[in-house]
Formats: sequence, C-alpha cells, structure tokens
Amino acid sequence: MTEPLVQIELFIAAAAAMVSAVGIVWTWITKRGQINRHDIDDLETRVTTLETKMEALPTHQDLTEIQGRITRVGDKVSREVGDVRSEVGEVKGAITAGNRVLDNILQALLSERNQQ
Repeated sequence: MTEPLVQIELFIAAAAAMVSAVGIVWTWITKRGQINRHDIDDLETRVTTLETKMEALPTHQDLTEIQGRITRVGDKVSREVGDVRSEVGEVKGAITAGNRVLDNILQALLSERNQQ
C-alpha cells in the first residue's frame, strides 16, 4: 500500500473511533436524561400527593376554632357536673331525712309492740 492510502485508512479508523466515542457519550447522556426525567416524574407525583394531603388538613384558624369549641363544651360540662353534684347532695339529704323518718316510725312501732 502506498503511504497516502495508509493515511486515509488511519484517518477513517480514527473517524470511526471518534464516531463510536461520540455515540457512546451521546447514549450515556440521553440515558442519564431519561433516568433523571423518570426521577423528576416520581418526585412530581410525590409532591402532588403531599400537596393534596396538605390541602385536606385543617388550617391554624380551623384548629383555633375547634379548640374554642372544645373549651366551650368543657365549660358547659363543668357547669352541668356542678349542677348534678348539688342535686345529688340534695337527694342525699332527702334520703337521709327519709331514713330518719323510717327509723323513727320503726322505733315507734317497736315501742308500741313492747308496751302491749
């Protein structure tokens, strides 16, 4: 072979190697881009899911309102418990008085029976 043909052959081999290297780099870059795109899509899905869940959560104002309602209910229950306690005290007093009356009646009946 002549020297110009050898040079052309070397040039073609170098060009083929360069095209192969560019093809490998191009494939790696595009594959990496696809992986990144897939990862970004996954993250977008997760963020969208979290945003949807966050929209359903009560706001600070909602929690403040709920706390106020609970406090009002607690106050009402406390008042009712106080009322019930006083009524129970009254009932206890009435029962105690009734027991004393029954004891007196029983004593009177027993005294009458013993006198006969």
